[in-house]
Amino acid sequence: AALENAGLAAFDGLEPEYFSVLDPETLRATEHLEDGLVLVACAVPLGAARLIDNHVYRIHGDRVEKALLF
Repeated sequence: AALENAGLAAFDGLEPEYFSVLDPETLRATEHLEDGLVLVACAVPLGAARLIDNHVYRIHGDRVEKALLF
């Protein structure tokens, strides 16, 4: 379900190498989402290329918004 929400399921044959939710300061996986910042990181092989994307989000209660770091 998480991958479907990320839009990756729309492309047949794409299998993520990893899809992680991390603490942006320590880069350690987080199991529980709390108020603050999280880093969502993923990599997907596509032919000879490897697509890598990372985004930081701010969680506040039931709201999630993309965080601008600079």
